[in-house]
Amino acid sequence: MGYANAVRGATSGAFVTATAAAKSVTGIVYDRDPQNRERALFGATGMDHNRQDTVNLRVGYELSATQEIEARVAWWHDDSTVTNTTWLRDAAGNPVWSGLVKDGARQFSVPSNAFAPSTRDEAHRQLGATWKTRHAKGWNASVVATDYVIQSDAARQANLAQPLADLGGAGTVTRRDGTGWNTCEVQSTYTPTEGDFGNGQHALVLGLHRNQYTLQNVINNAPDWRGAETTLNQNYYGKTTITALYAQDAWKLHPDWMLTTGLRFENFESADGSQYFAGPPVAQKAFAGRSLTATSPKLSLAWSAMDDVTLRTSLGRGVRFPNVDELFNGTQTGTSITTSDPNLRPEVSDSAEISVEREWGRHWLRASLFRDDVTDTILRQTDSTVFPSVTRVSNVDKVLTQGLEMVWSTRDVGVKGLDLGGSFTWTDASVVANAANPAQVGKKWLRIPTQRYTVQASYRPNAQWLFGAAYRWASSSYNTEMNVDTNPDTYGGTSSVSQLDLKASWKFARQWEWGFGINNVANRPSWQAHTMPQRSVQTELRWSL
Repeated sequence: MGYANAVRGATSGAFVTATAAAKSVTGIVYDRDPQNRERALFGATGMDHNRQDTVNLRVGYELSATQEIEARVAWWHDDSTVTNTTWLRDAAGNPVWSGLVKDGARQFSVPSNAFAPSTRDEAHRQLGATWKTRHAKGWNASVVATDYVIQSDAARQANLAQPLADLGGAGTVTRRDGTGWNTCEVQSTYTPTEGDFGNGQHALVLGLHRNQYTLQNVINNAPDWRGAETTLNQNYYGKTTITALYAQDAWKLHPDWMLTTGLRFENFESADGSQYFAGPPVAQKAFAGRSLTATSPKLSLAWSAMDDVTLRTSLGRGVRFPNVDELFNGTQTGTSITTSDPNLRPEVSDSAEISVEREWGRHWLRASLFRDDVTDTILRQTDSTVFPSVTRVSNVDKVLTQGLEMVWSTRDVGVKGLDLGGSFTWTDASVVANAANPAQVGKKWLRIPTQRYTVQASYRPNAQWLFGAAYRWASSSYNTEMNVDTNPDTYGGTSSVSQLDLKASWKFARQWEWGFGINNVANRPSWQAHTMPQRSVQTELRWSL
């Protein structure tokens, strides 16, 4: 859900001196946007009436006492209808859906497609198969394969606002038929004898992984958006493949020392990338395939300094290659534009962590210092203050994230069955280099709160009842790369969160359980771009074999 809006200085023609040509209306709500600019909201958009149907079939068979196979077939269908509501009314009380409007001395233009409805009908199919061995010690092996495909997907978008669009009219139909992925993983593990994992012994993991993603996104023109399609408007195609070899060794150097090492070698390939726009101007692009390699090592050393204290230091590198959507996909609709980058560089993260854990009696405590140095961070940034909104994908040269985290839990506190826990995290994340946009250097990274706190409590007085409570608080964060959104407590902002949730469950019979909960008990408003749920109640009745 969203709100149709016009922003002073961001929307063309917004809030200029009212003219006689503009229609006088009521129903405009004024506020300040996340950048603290004057904004007019004039309707609700994206109200989705959605029905989903899922069918799962899962079958397993024991080949022997130590081998088993499993297969899964799943089908998912989604039927969605998106409608919109205008708040604008003319002097006679009739709804106003488009055109130049004014309210007092201010005027702005409502685009003809600002309240355009849409529908979507899609069906997905998933297949999966697993073979694995189950030896208690020594060597084990497994093979896992999956295949996921969008069998049919028609997203129909009108060009005109609701009343006229309900009668038909031009639009577009976006199809993703054939988009999907497949994966295969072959893995072997070695587990030392339980209880005899002594000096010099090793626990091993060896594996081979492969995945392939296929993008097929076609947009056709439709003289009647509800029905048949005619000429091609846009299309986006591409494939990515990752093949990886990896190994890990947990080596018991000494009764008090454990060294874990790992290495992952990956090959990334992109192919068949292309984009087409009917224009004007007509533009067709075909992108050359790429092949990249990366090596990701890791090292972790744990020391049991005392019976109840463990110190651990960890170093590692992770590489995330751009996905097929970030490389090749794009859209141009009446309300949004998305641009991708077929030359995106892979994101490389060099991480370090030092932690200490202590467990004594019913208490457990962990404290960690962490640092994450990410090169070529892949950023997807949407500017919704312009119409149509624009989403871009790009690399940021270097982002540094570092901080402190503490986690604590305790059992049977004063009363048997009463458990408590909590955590807090202090984080500093900022851009330290970006040649493409030097002004971004020193800015805070997006959507990472500086402080986060959680407290949980659960109480089980007997085998039938369980009561729980959880409170979380997080500071506000930025949602724009230049940190210009200084007014987070509004639609479009990323505000602080203060929320208390309560839950209870009652097992009133051997196979029956009833659950009840209230989220956000105090009804505290918060925004993560959209409005987060306010006070909500849910209940569940469960029967199990």
